Amino acid sequence: MNIGIIVWSATGNTLSVAETFAEALRKIGHTVTMEPISMDAPDPARRPESWNLTREPDAKTYDSLVFGSPVEAFSLSGVMSRYLSDVGDFSGKPVFCFVTQFFPKPWMGGANAVKQLEKSAVSRGGRPCGTAVINWSSKKRILQIETAKINLVKTWSLQK
Repeated sequence: MNIGIIVWSATGNTLSVAETFAEALRKIGHTVTMEPISMDAPDPARRPESWNLTREPDAKTYDSLVFGSPVEAFSLSGVMSRYLSDVGDFSGKPVFCFVTQFFPKPWMGGANAVKQLEKSAVSRGGRPCGTAVINWSSKKRILQIETAKINLVKTWSLQK
């Protein structure tokens, strides 16, 4: 299966999780392409009208999609929200969504953000296949990443 991992990462944390997922999916025989979203401003927390997306990956070219984004202000990042508002239809493609956040507990914004991400993907025709919240300051961060990776691999090994 041809899988696109579309990720917005402001600090590199979300990207590192996405790279872990990509490696695991390649090991089970999938073709995986990392597709980072880019913007033209150093601070995405600034007012959205003050920046533009400079790289918007084409989700149509993949059989399945993984979306990753950091949490901003207890919600989905404005960069990922803007990308998803312009991306088009996913036509029943399986979609796995994950977010990273600094705070140690999912209820501190991660749970809300991942629901927003999944809801946005589903509203564009995506078929939900799992979510994960990675709490960067939690002592369980490595376990969270490994659990998400196992769930993702299990889901996509059934869809080969």
